[in-house]
Amino acid sequence: MEKCALCGEKLEKTFLEKVVGTSVKVGSGPKSKIVWVCRKCQKENGNLLVEKVKEKVLPA
Repeated sequence: MEKCALCGEKLEKTFLEKVVGTSVKVGSGPKSKIVWVCRKCQKENGNLLVEKVKEKVLPA
């Protein structure tokens, strides 16, 4: 089960088994990875979504 990268809540799925939310690619090259963000966090962060995910996911 996928979890939101920002809030940690379980992501819901539609009846076609698609994740309700969005995916964000963080990092570059072979160290890049894709994380999922729930719709609520997506709405709260808007245009700053990618920066917030990078702050939370990537080590400083």
